[in-house]
Amino acid sequence: MATWGRRRAGLGGRDRAPFSTSEWYIVHEIYNGENAQDQFEYELEQALEAQYKYIVIEPTRIGDETARWITVGNCLHKSAVLSGTFCLLTPLVLPSEYSPYLSLPAGILSLACSTLYGISWQFDPCCKYQRLEISSEERKKKVIAPVIYSALY
Repeated sequence: MATWGRRRAGLGGRDRAPFSTSEWYIVHEIYNGENAQDQFEYELEQALEAQYKYIVIEPTRIGDETARWITVGNCLHKSAVLSGTFCLLTPLVLPSEYSPYLSLPAGILSLACSTLYGISWQFDPCCKYQRLEISSEERKKKVIAPVIYSALY
């Protein structure tokens, strides 16, 4: 089961607080006709625009696509930050004769990842969410509110 939660600035722990109805939205997997997938996508888009704190996506196909999109965006962001840091710290650590051979490719990789992230993900509402996995054991123990349980595995 997967849930997507907004990033919270300033909170270090993963506290589990009770959910209110204004914090979460469930995209239910109910097939009503031929355009069900379009309806699921529309509901997800509306939930992202409304900036719910948690979004549960029951339809497997849309859930998997959204999970991949979030994963790729996170990977690009982390790659840009780490390679940029490596580019800046390499000249300080290595001798000057070796540092250009490592620093330059790391800087180019950082620039490429930053550019791609800035063009594709920076203004996407999905970039503000993280994927949260909820195991069946947690569901059985009712660690989180039973209302947000989903059929997505």
